[in-house]
Amino acid sequence: MSIIDPRRALERLTVDSFGGIRSHAGLEAGAAADLRNFRILPDGSLEKRCGFATRFSFSVPVRGTWEGTIGGVSYFFAVAGDTVYCLEPDADAPEAIYYLTTETGAVSFVYFVDRLYLLDGASMLFFRTGTGTFHISTGYTPLYGQNWHPTEMGSVNEPLNLVQNRIRIHYLNTTGSTVFQMPYTMKSVDRVKLNGSYITNYTFTPGSSTFRIPEGSAPGTVEVAATLDDIFNRRSTVLRCGNATVYKDPYHETMLLWGGTPGYTVYRTAHLTGQQLADCTSFYGSTDPVYIPENTSFAVGSAQHPVTAICQNGEQALVFNDRSLWGIRHTDEESDGMQIVLIDGGIGCCPSRGAIPCGNDTVTVRENGISLLHFSSGNPDVCTARTISGEIADRMTRSLLQNAILLWSRSANELWVHNPKDSAGLFWIYNLDRAFWTCFAITPAVGLLESGGSVGLCSASGPILYADEALDTDNGVPIAAYYQSHFLSLSEPSLYKRAIRASLCADTGNATLTLGLQTERDEQDFTLTGSDTEAPEFLDRRLSLGRFRFLRYRISAFGSARVRIYFLSLSAT
Repeated sequence: MSIIDPRRALERLTVDSFGGIRSHAGLEAGAAADLRNFRILPDGSLEKRCGFATRFSFSVPVRGTWEGTIGGVSYFFAVAGDTVYCLEPDADAPEAIYYLTTETGAVSFVYFVDRLYLLDGASMLFFRTGTGTFHISTGYTPLYGQNWHPTEMGSVNEPLNLVQNRIRIHYLNTTGSTVFQMPYTMKSVDRVKLNGSYITNYTFTPGSSTFRIPEGSAPGTVEVAATLDDIFNRRSTVLRCGNATVYKDPYHETMLLWGGTPGYTVYRTAHLTGQQLADCTSFYGSTDPVYIPENTSFAVGSAQHPVTAICQNGEQALVFNDRSLWGIRHTDEESDGMQIVLIDGGIGCCPSRGAIPCGNDTVTVRENGISLLHFSSGNPDVCTARTISGEIADRMTRSLLQNAILLWSRSANELWVHNPKDSAGLFWIYNLDRAFWTCFAITPAVGLLESGGSVGLCSASGPILYADEALDTDNGVPIAAYYQSHFLSLSEPSLYKRAIRASLCADTGNATLTLGLQTERDEQDFTLTGSDTEAPEFLDRRLSLGRFRFLRYRISAFGSARVRIYFLSLSAT
C-alpha cells in the first residue's frame, strides 16, 4: 500500500507546447490522444480552427474542378452533374457553359499544350477562350503515308490516332495516275489537294478504298484527307479513360490517360511539332494537339490489379496499382520514345487518384497506411518509403485507405486526407514541416481543392466551401473543439497524489471552456469562464478528485469564439 506523505513537495505539470495526435505516447505530456478542430500554431499553442463558408452553390455533388490562367485570363471551372460551370473574374457566380453526356463519376481537367482539356469517361473536350465554352477534341490527323506511289502503298509514316478516325496521305504522282489506293475502306474523302491546291472534282464511292482525280491532271503531288469506316474507330475505347494527367520533362509534354478497359492500360500522347499541327490544320481547321498513336500504350499491372494513380515526381511519371510502383520516362531528349521501369513491387496505391505530389516527394495511400516517397536525385529508380500515418494507425480504417481523397496545401505545407464515405466529415491533416497530425470535423466531401491559399471542400451535398480566416463558424454553425491528453503521471507512477489546482492561460473571447479531468478512479468536468478582460486571461480552479496515480485532461471549447490556449498547469501533492 502506498502512503501519502503530507510533507511531499508540490508537483506541477505544465503543458506549454501542445502536440499532435499520437495513438501511443506513453506518459508524455506533449501529445494528444485525440483532437478535434484545434490547430497547433508554431509556438505550440492551441487555436480553434477558422470557419468554412459556401462560396459556390450547386444542387448535386461536384465531380471535379480546375482553377488557373488561360491566355492571361483567370478561370474557375466546376462540373456538377452533367453541367460544366465557368466563373470568370468579373462574374458573381458560375455560369453553365456546357452539358455532358454523363452525370456521375469523377472528371479530369488537364492543361496540355496551352489548352485546358476535360475528360469524363465518355468525351474529351477542350476550352476555347474565343467562344467561352468547351468543344469536342478531334485531335491530330496523322500523315499516315508520305511520298507513296498512287497504286503501291508504302510504309506507315505516322500511325493511326486512337482518339479519332482520320488519316492524311501524300502521294508522288510522277506517272500521271488518276486512281489512288488508300490503306483502308473509307467512310468519306474529306479534302484533296493537287500540286498544292485544293480540288473538288475528285470522285469517291463511300465504303471503297480508292479515289480518282480528273483525267489529264498534271503529274506532281496529291494529298488526301479521309475518314475511315466506323469499324476502325477506337475513340470510345480510349475515352473510357476518365483519368488523365500531364507529364513534363525539359523536352516533352505528354498526356497520360488511364482508368478505362482494360484497367491496366495506360495511353500516352506523342509529341507534335508546330509544322505538323499547321499541316494538319490546313486540312482540318478543328485540329488540336492530342495524338495517341496505336501501339504506344503501356500495360501496367493486371486485370486484377489495375492502375489506380499516376503523378509526376521529378522528371518521371509514377504509375501505381494497389501493389506496385513503376516509373515512366522518355528515353532521351531527342526521342519521343518512352520506357517503363518497375521501381518497387511492394509500394502501391489503393484509392483511385490516391497518390499526389507533395513538395519534392510523393504521398501515396497504401493498404497499410500513408507513405511519403522520396527519390534519389541521382537515381530515379531508387525510392525510399516512409510511413507518416503510424501515429494514427488505429484511425486509418480500411474504408479510409480504400477511398481516401488527398490535397497538398502548398501555402501551409499540409497534407489533407478525407474519406468521402465518412458521415462524420473528419479531415486528417498532417503538417509536413513539424511532422504531426490534427483532425478537423467539417462536413462529408467528395473533393478537395486550394484557391488563393485557402483550402476548399466539394461537399457531398453540392456546395463548395472554403476556409475563411475571418470566420469563427461553419456557415453560421458554431464549431466545437477539444484536445484530450493521454494518461499522465505528475510524479512517480507508483505514488498516489491529489490534484488541488488547474491554471489555464488563454484568449477566451469571453467564451466558457470546459476542463475535463479523468483518473483511474474518477472523472469530472470543470467550467472555466472567460471574461471581457484584455487577453490573455489566467483561469484558475481548485480541484477535488481524490487520490490517483494517473490523470488525463480534456480541454473543450464551444460557441463561436476563436479560442487560443497558451498553456495548462496542473498542480498536485
